[in-house]
Amino acid sequence: MEKSVDVSLITVSIDVYLIYLLYYQKLNIYEKTIIILALLIHVLYLFAIFTGNLYVTDVLHISFMIYISILSLFVRNSSFILLFILIITTMLLYWYIDGKCPMGNYQTIPFMNSLTNSDIYTYLIDYITIFLLIVLLSKFAFSHFSHKISRKV
Repeated sequence: MEKSVDVSLITVSIDVYLIYLLYYQKLNIYEKTIIILALLIHVLYLFAIFTGNLYVTDVLHISFMIYISILSLFVRNSSFILLFILIITTMLLYWYIDGKCPMGNYQTIPFMNSLTNSDIYTYLIDYITIFLLIVLLSKFAFSHFSHKISRKV
């Protein structure tokens, strides 16, 4: 993986923020579970990067896609939503600047490799990601600003 240092630093930064959320934010059981699961996945991911285990990296890349695209939609904490927005924005910037995902292209999973190298997938994932970003930004704005309004009343 070409961007292993970048991805490792981003992962550790995310972990620091997740630990902050876990200890200093009011979270529901779902959000706490997601954070603990993410921390465990990140430990495995960093281990896979440093040992060069591409198969584990590719499998965890799939879990990242599920984490970002599905699990993020059910988070209510505005600070946690903000983290998802930052992760998606960073991902989009890498795709735009480098023309590919910094996590790799599923070299060890042929089906995912062929799927992600198709033009249809590229357009579809772009639109889904932008839609997801809009949904999360809306959730963030609603949860953040409605919380401030309710404090004033």
